[in-house]
Amino acid sequence: MVEFKAELKYEDGTSRTLTTYDSFLHFNELKMLETRSVRLSFIYLVQFPNKNVPEKQEIFLYFNTKLEEQANGFVQLIINHTERTWGMI
Repeated sequence: MVEFKAELKYEDGTSRTLTTYDSFLHFNELKMLETRSVRLSFIYLVQFPNKNVPEKQEIFLYFNTKLEEQANGFVQLIINHTERTWGMI
């Protein structure tokens, strides 16, 4: 992994951005606030057998607790990849 970012947004409009996976694992918000959304991004360099240089692969994971007061939240997963077999399960 060459880059990680976590963005947390709270009910009062404030947000926190963490730029290392370790800081995200050990983060503890001191304010008593409801978290409204969490956006995680993981960027990797992957060396494929048939390529001379590593290629960037991105994974984005987004959790949102509420779109509006009446709507439920959602989870979104986006994977950007270059090697077809990497994205297949």
